[in-house]
Amino acid sequence: MNILLDMDGVILKYSKAFLDFLSSKTGTKYNIEEIKQWGFSETVKDLTQTEINTYLEEMMRLPEIEQIEPEKNAIKIIKKLKNDGHLIYIVSSSLPEDSPEITTERRTRYLNKLFGDNFFEEIYLLPLNLKSHKGHGNKQDILIQFSGNQSILLDDSIKNCEQGLSCGIKNSFLFSQNWNLSNNNLQRVMSWEEFYLKVNELKS
Repeated sequence: MNILLDMDGVILKYSKAFLDFLSSKTGTKYNIEEIKQWGFSETVKDLTQTEINTYLEEMMRLPEIEQIEPEKNAIKIIKKLKNDGHLIYIVSSSLPEDSPEITTERRTRYLNKLFGDNFFEEIYLLPLNLKSHKGHGNKQDILIQFSGNQSILLDDSIKNCEQGLSCGIKNSFLFSQNWNLSNNNLQRVMSWEEFYLKVNELKS
């Protein structure tokens, strides 16, 4: 099966890394447990959205982007899925809109460090829409290529999972995080172990 994986909030603990980075810049301690909806504006109330976006783009260009801690058991399970014969793709909105080349290089290099060269069938890194304050890249053009029952999407964004369904990816799963708990309609997995079981159920 084709397995399409988001990177930040699914494979990597990006939100925690960003809040730690923000704390180092502002001197204010932020707690990831306080994030109850998509984005950081409700948690980081002492900064404007424009200021938050500026810090986001700054971190994307720094070596710290290659040091983000993986989600628990993400690496082990993804390698196991690959060994089981599945085709693994990265589909991630994770680039600044201006001069994204250095971020593409850093993020690809870090994936290669974690998984090895040529592990993924394709790595799709898309720009964030920070200037429009949407905070999402448009994954539709990629996802529509994988329409059907032979593809599985795993994302922490409600919007992206809904987009997966609208593109015909019936097996679109929400990777459970504090910021997506408001949704009760999408299929949800609580851990990488549960996702592995779901994939095996669909395979059989």
